[in-house]
Amino acid sequence: MRIGIFGGAFNPPHIGHLKLAQEATEKLKLDRLIYVICGQPLHKDSKDFIGSLYRKHMLELLTNKTGLISMIEAFLKFPSYTINTLRVFKETYPEDELFLILGSDEGIQLNTWHEAEKIPYFATVCVFNRGNISSTDIRERIRNGVPITNFVTAGVEDYIKRNDFYIN
Repeated sequence: MRIGIFGGAFNPPHIGHLKLAQEATEKLKLDRLIYVICGQPLHKDSKDFIGSLYRKHMLELLTNKTGLISMIEAFLKFPSYTINTLRVFKETYPEDELFLILGSDEGIQLNTWHEAEKIPYFATVCVFNRGNISSTDIRERIRNGVPITNFVTAGVEDYIKRNDFYIN
């Protein structure tokens, strides 16, 4: 089986994530794609970072509950390094071919990641362009009262508004 592992903060998840997942699934002929919601990333500011269960719910709304979502990184007892996550996936799927799916923004930073040189032993790294949409820009738009309708699904937008996420 060919399994794509698409990790990210998904803070919030947006149309760019969805398009990237669809493109990866088609181009790599994946049998399964698993979204992996990261814990608190060591390289990102925690100021705007909302809990993993909220992000999981938004990802379910984005994918209409059709996406497989893993919370493994949110519950790992060791640091949320990609290499640790890949080790667990390789143990879980020892006979399967794993693909690490990255957006171009993460792909250019890959060489700075913890034990980056070991990642190819566990999964084939595949970098895709997710367009000009970024979660950072979406959070900034929300703070400034600018609509986000063209960047997220209606369900995600409603959930963000109902919970007053990213206001401050």
